[in-house]
Amino acid sequence: MGEERPIKETAGKLASLKNLYLTTDVGYLDFLGSIAGIGSFAEVSRHTISVSIFGIDCNVLDVDSLIKSKKSMGRNKDKQVVLELMALKKTQ
Repeated sequence: MGEERPIKETAGKLASLKNLYLTTDVGYLDFLGSIAGIGSFAEVSRHTISVSIFGIDCNVLDVDSLIKSKKSMGRNKDKQVVLELMALKKTQ
């Protein structure tokens, strides 16, 4: 994935960041302070579901909220993802 770099920032410095983007051994991991179209962490947390990832329970955005967020971004790549998510939703 890239060069390994341990996180050296203090807890206070990390808490002051709006977003944090990490590269891990299993892929990319984004920590977002807010999500477009949804809101702050407190609001986002009301629109999550729990899924098991590598045996660890994680809260992730539910499909409807992910679609709402992607629509609010308005970027071409997000428009394509909206179509894919809507197709996925129809199969459930």
